[in-house]
Amino acid sequence: MTEEAWKPVLDYEGLYNVSDQGAVMSLASFGGHLRKKPRLLKHNLNGPYPSVPLYKDGAVKRHSIHRLVFEAFHGPIPPGLQTNHKNGIKTDNRLDNLEVCTPSQNILHSFHVLKRCPANYGNRGSINGSAKLTEADIPVIFSLAKTHRKKEIARMYGVSDVLIYRILNRQNWRHVDVSSIVSGP
Repeated sequence: MTEEAWKPVLDYEGLYNVSDQGAVMSLASFGGHLRKKPRLLKHNLNGPYPSVPLYKDGAVKRHSIHRLVFEAFHGPIPPGLQTNHKNGIKTDNRLDNLEVCTPSQNILHSFHVLKRCPANYGNRGSINGSAKLTEADIPVIFSLAKTHRKKEIARMYGVSDVLIYRILNRQNWRHVDVSSIVSGP
């Protein structure tokens, strides 16, 4: 078993260290004076991610531990990128469990590797909790589109005209059969 490696926390050098196992240590007290004995910090959950408050120049800021670990050992995370937990356990902040990726790569990892589905994935149509329309509304919308403008139809149903456009162009609500209305007599 290898020994835990420690590095200074980026932008908090001399005040805090972080380990490759996800522990954070305070080297200084709140007043900025060096402690005789460094102290391990207790983390809190900031949403689903463990975080710690770090003090510097009289100000406090909460930081996610997984980002502190990654940046201490690999440098700053470029803007627009995220830290991904490879095993999907958001409290496992070991360095070898972390990688940097784009937001879309992070979502794909969750979906393909961890087999997690977005909250409404597969809940198409009226069984989707955020749906304002029902399957019965879709054929009526197609019929109305022959005589009404999209904005008018949208107002009737309390939805956006963009949604009406997407329905009529078969981008949304494709599972509803409207072939008899579209082809007509």
